[in-house]
Amino acid sequence: MAPKSLSEIATILEDLVRLPRLGAVAVQSDGRLLAYGLVGEAANLYSLDQFTGELRELTKPGVYSFATSRYNARRVIVARDVSRGAEKVALYELDLARPGEEKPVEGLEPARLLGAADDGETAAFALASEKEIALYAYRGGEAWRVAQLPRVGWVTDVRGDLVVGTVMAATDPNAMEIFIARVSSGEVKIYTPKEGATSLDPVITSKGVLFQSNYEDGEFHLYLLDPGSLEIHRYEPPSRDLEEYRPVEYSWYHEAPNGEILVIAKKEARSRIFLDGAEVKAPLGTFTTALLVADTVYATYSSLSKPTRIIEIDTVHGGIRELYAPREPEWMRRRLGRVTHTYVESVDGVKVPVLILENPETGTPGPTVVLVHGGPFADYSDSFNIFAAALAGIGLHVVMPNYRGSTGYGEEYRRMIIGDPCGKELEDIVSTAKWARDKGIARETIIMGYSYGGYMTLCALFRKPREFECGVAGASVVDWEEMYELSDAAFKQFIEVITAGKRELWRERSPITYAENLEKPLCIIQPQNDTRTPLKPVLRLMQKLQELGKTYEAHIEPGMGHAIYTVEDAEKVLLPALLFINRCLGAKSAEK
Repeated sequence: MAPKSLSEIATILEDLVRLPRLGAVAVQSDGRLLAYGLVGEAANLYSLDQFTGELRELTKPGVYSFATSRYNARRVIVARDVSRGAEKVALYELDLARPGEEKPVEGLEPARLLGAADDGETAAFALASEKEIALYAYRGGEAWRVAQLPRVGWVTDVRGDLVVGTVMAATDPNAMEIFIARVSSGEVKIYTPKEGATSLDPVITSKGVLFQSNYEDGEFHLYLLDPGSLEIHRYEPPSRDLEEYRPVEYSWYHEAPNGEILVIAKKEARSRIFLDGAEVKAPLGTFTTALLVADTVYATYSSLSKPTRIIEIDTVHGGIRELYAPREPEWMRRRLGRVTHTYVESVDGVKVPVLILENPETGTPGPTVVLVHGGPFADYSDSFNIFAAALAGIGLHVVMPNYRGSTGYGEEYRRMIIGDPCGKELEDIVSTAKWARDKGIARETIIMGYSYGGYMTLCALFRKPREFECGVAGASVVDWEEMYELSDAAFKQFIEVITAGKRELWRERSPITYAENLEKPLCIIQPQNDTRTPLKPVLRLMQKLQELGKTYEAHIEPGMGHAIYTVEDAEKVLLPALLFINRCLGAKSAEK
């Protein structure tokens, strides 16, 4: 692959960051769809007419997060970052009948939002400060603190006086439990069907609290819980399609107005939609939201080769229509090619799920990026990814390992990383790179990641210094101990969980400890106002690399936090990354 010109890279990047990415999240009281995503300069809320396709902006851009009823929505609780990227948010009430008018939610200090829900009259949210994580409620123009949550948790639903959500378990921080709170009394009950089980994402239905858990046989199933008696039984829909699909997890579920249960179920990096257990026929890829209006499902859909769009599915006659779809640039249709899901054997025999996005114009073997996801409790799915699209756009194949610790492949696989950061999951990533070369996909391999993926990039370049030609580390963990000191209550608990409380790992598994091993070019990209992976340790790493005479470049991005939710944020991360990789490949070509 010949290196791309600066103008070509700039064009590809501009096309990508300006590409609309919009999802349907609710149905307004006037029947229009409420949509959220990036259409202009920053993420925002929109009203979409499903008959005419008219898209109407509802408020000013820069909506960090939100809470709304899924159906008959008359308002939205809007969260805006008021800390220049440090993820401390202020909340506002937006009346959908009066677009642009926001009323501040008074009485709250800016804090990190850990989940919010709204039934149209009562809103509930979890906020993390330096000292605590607490549950708050908002009703009738007044907000108040309901109770302290015992551990890291997030709100998932509210109906009247009842609030539900998920918290880390007390006896086993690897497990998750359900909390049930009463707004009026401040009472918070913790429920688990079995000690050590992971129970997640409760939502309130007329049939009870619907949630997913692995407590019976280690696999996730859906259950209904009576919030008063705490009696539980397996959710058994009329159709057996969902059961026969045998999903690994459930990414979206709720009760539609007519009482039907709508579920998005997932396995092996793709998902399907089910209505009362019956599969709704839809394209191959990933669905992130689904809403039922009469006999029509409105779903948010994408794949690694197909940008995000809202589709309309007729559940009676099976027709599918694209309601809102971006116009794809011509290069994207040519360079985002075949998507493959496979498994790669790691050093200890563990099968690592891997997604491959091939660029048909590049040919094989060709230059390849091993793109590492963040989290680590997350995964790559066959859904549109701006990083992968940008890398394929400049002429690379993209290999995306779901290393141990990833979600989407069962709870046992997710927990393998706990107590072993920068350990066996690093071997998974290196094994994936070797596999790509052995299979004739990759000629040169480059590593790139953001957040925990940035941490993995540093681990790879410092602890496996000859495996990759170069690497891009964005918003990385550099020093666990210093990061702990700089973190709020939520992220302190995250560090304790990922290291299983073993403080001796903090130095041993910190990349800065191994900086002298760097042999290949490194690009560091770090948001200035990041409160998850702070700047201070990164500056110390840069000083150490400088003293050691190592080859690196660094980009400190002003006015940006950890989350990427504006066009400018995406440009700040992707432009230096693409230019660096282009130079790296150019230098490699010059050697031949």
